[in-house]
Amino acid sequence: LDRLDLTDLEMLAVLRSGVARSERSIVVWLDGEPVAMFGIVRESVLGEAMLWMVKTKGTPGARKKTFYKMSREIVSQAQNFCGKLYGTVQVRNCSSVRWMEALGFKIVDTYNIGRHPFHLMELQRGN
Repeated sequence: LDRLDLTDLEMLAVLRSGVARSERSIVVWLDGEPVAMFGIVRESVLGEAMLWMVKTKGTPGARKKTFYKMSREIVSQAQNFCGKLYGTVQVRNCSSVRWMEALGFKIVDTYNIGRHPFHLMELQRGN
């Protein structure tokens, strides 16, 4: 899921669950501050995986280029052991959609989770 109103305890539970399911998880630090957590959950033996990311309130601003470069490196590392990466983004979160498109992901489907529309985005190895 993308943006939800969660309490701190609920968010901690979501992160713990994501990390527990992930084959790899990575915390991105900028200037000594955690700004995001990524995880890669293998979906099949065919080399498909779901990439997830949770940002903190301290994410970028003037550090957008550095964060983008770090994101590209994480995606590149994920592609070394996964042929196809997926991500799900809430349609109204335009900045996250643009960020994933800049990383090479393409929208392959749009569907609702509850009352909210989400894009399913995909990145094939070599893209």
